[in-house]
Amino acid sequence: MEKGTVRSYDRESGSGTIGCGENADVRFSADRILGKDRNGLKQGDLVWFEIENIQNSHSAINIRKCI
Repeated sequence: MEKGTVRSYDRESGSGTIGCGENADVRFSADRILGKDRNGLKQGDLVWFEIENIQNSHSAINIRKCI
């Protein structure tokens, strides 16, 4: 699991980015946010997530807020 900060999240488009330290930002879509966090996620939230690598494209999956 990785830990990062939500840099942007647009509920209307259902997409956003997570910053993870010195690495490049990782994109995500709303359907990759787990459970109730889907409704409450906002810019600046700390999150746990996994990185999915498909054809050299990285995206965040299994996203949930840090407690």
